[in-house]
Amino acid sequence: YSPNIIANSLICRRTHGGDGDFIIFGDRHITWEQAGTRILKIAQALIKLGVEKDDKVLFMFHNTPDFIEVNMGIQIAGAVPVPMNYRYVASEAEFQGNHSDAKVLIYDSIWSEAVEAAAPKIPNVKHFVRRGDGEMENVIDFEEFVASGVDEDPQVAQEWEDVAVM
Repeated sequence: YSPNIIANSLICRRTHGGDGDFIIFGDRHITWEQAGTRILKIAQALIKLGVEKDDKVLFMFHNTPDFIEVNMGIQIAGAVPVPMNYRYVASEAEFQGNHSDAKVLIYDSIWSEAVEAAAPKIPNVKHFVRRGDGEMENVIDFEEFVASGVDEDPQVAQEWEDVAVM
């Protein structure tokens, strides 16, 4: 098993009952195996972007499977998830982006207007990952981002005292 507390739990569940439902979202049934693959790929893709243990990663999704997968992927990468309120306007997104000291911001395109207006004023965020369309250039496509990772535990050690979420 993994030295990472969240990864250890996920891998255990994938190994022992991976075909069971992890998430039921409307008509979609996502198994532990399916979610596990995406979560580990997200973790690996973040590490590939240069995210290290204890780095902050902002993310902005509704309560959807993406929210859960990204949140867990960030933790498995050893980073700290920073959920951003989807009701934020650009000035609030800018404030949280700067206050959190995040390196990456992952968001759904329905918030492109607020996030992309704030982006030039959040210099610490080096990578923006967007699900869907938007106007900002040099944004990483979310599905390409996920596909760039490998389905493998990155083995980032965590301690009980580590921050789980900001």
